[in-house]
Amino acid sequence: MILNFVSSNQKNMKQIIFLLILSQISLNVSAQNIFSNSDNKKDKTEGYKIDGEIIGLQDSTVMLAYYFGGKQYATDTARVINGKFTFQGEKELKGGMYLVVLSENKYFDLIICEQNFSFSTKLTDLYGSMSFKKSKENPPFYDYLNFITQMQEKITPIMQQLESVTEEDKKIELQIERK
Repeated sequence: MILNFVSSNQKNMKQIIFLLILSQISLNVSAQNIFSNSDNKKDKTEGYKIDGEIIGLQDSTVMLAYYFGGKQYATDTARVINGKFTFQGEKELKGGMYLVVLSENKYFDLIICEQNFSFSTKLTDLYGSMSFKKSKENPPFYDYLNFITQMQEKITPIMQQLESVTEEDKKIELQIERK
């Protein structure tokens, strides 16, 4: 009797394990379908195409690079004509943080999620005047960067004022607050 109970439990366990594995596989397949950017399938061609326009940028060459291990590596270059350029390649870019390098000390970041999008900005205000088409990740990222810039502008005078205050003035201020 105990033997029958054990063998039926083993059968039940095998069925349960089989069902768990089957459900895990179906969850993985559906998760891949959800995150495959199905809404971009119409516009998607093999590879990537990123159109850029930087008003005020002279004819030159710009570089698209990615971050890895604390360093930057070039991915693509594009020729700038009248402030416009296109990064384009046959293989899709891996998602992540990239940078567009205009010169040695002038660059800005992009989030690569979609493989086909465009952006426009001004050379005199790279972050503040940035706008995007067909990109979901970059607009909120730039909203955040602009918010941080605004907060830094507000806090800088306060920090400068704090640095110029003597220890004696700090003690007097603390005594006034305690009363």
